[in-house]
Amino acid sequence: MTSSKKNSGSQSIDKWLENLFLDPLTNLLDETAFRLDIFESGTQFIIEADIPEQSTETTVTLQENTVVISVNCDGKVRLRKVDWPFDVREHEVIAYKIDQVLEISIDKEKTLAPVDRLIEIKR
Repeated sequence: MTSSKKNSGSQSIDKWLENLFLDPLTNLLDETAFRLDIFESGTQFIIEADIPEQSTETTVTLQENTVVISVNCDGKVRLRKVDWPFDVREHEVIAYKIDQVLEISIDKEKTLAPVDRLIEIKR
């Protein structure tokens, strides 16, 4: 891949992140459902979610370009969807939950067959 193609891909991710965090709906969902933060390292995209203490079940699923986090709190389902500018199903995704923090890592390099799937949450 040429340097200009790498830079344009990086710029599109940067623009996507900027638009995501400037979207007023993102702030509303942080307050009404649960808070999300998104980070980028050299090899991964990382989603951190603050899961409510009263939650009884948390699931992470991949659907095309969307990571869906579902949290059951006292019989009510709180849902957050993070749309990506690429098919997340094609990437290795790992989820960990420590106390009330869920961390989802999306590998930039490792690719898989694009299949909708439920991600096991490791503790």
